[in-house]
Amino acid sequence: MTSLSRRNVLGAVPVVWISLGTGCLGFESDGGIDVSVRNEDTQSHSFELVITGDFQDINRQRTLNASQKVVYDELIPALDYEHEFTVDVAIDGEPAKSTTSTLDEFEPYVIIIQNDETVSIQY
Repeated sequence: MTSLSRRNVLGAVPVVWISLGTGCLGFESDGGIDVSVRNEDTQSHSFELVITGDFQDINRQRTLNASQKVVYDELIPALDYEHEFTVDVAIDGEPAKSTTSTLDEFEPYVIIIQNDETVSIQY
């Protein structure tokens, strides 16, 4: 039978305490904001989506056929504090829209491609 010494027990206490507290100290977050991109044009378009903020830059590229959409689940990270982020959208290689928002609610972002020059962002 193995017995635990006082030193071993006391040495393990900080590890358990740190493990239990990491979620409350900002080291971990849950969820995020969904982002969908819809092509409502009659032609296909390629897009590039760049999202920057207090997290690692996020970049998504894809070509959507007419009336096609893609959904990125929890793409914009939720942090343990209210934070600003910027969403830049390029269509067919040309900058089309940029917006800066504050993450204070978990409303999905919907990016709508209306044609090769017009993009709207709803949230």
